[in-house]
Amino acid sequence: MASPELRSKYEYKVVEKAQASGHKALKVDVVKQSSDMAIANLYHYFQKV
Repeated sequence: MASPELRSKYEYKVVEKAQASGHKALKVDVVKQSSDMAIANLYHYFQKV
């Protein structure tokens, strides 16, 4: 399980990058409900985009 500080940082970055890329479904409430693995995958996906 990710530390709360690290997860919060990743959540913020995922939402920020998703909004910049036009992904309307990845909003704060949706990302907060996601698993640690999903957050990690999304974070790495947006690093490559």
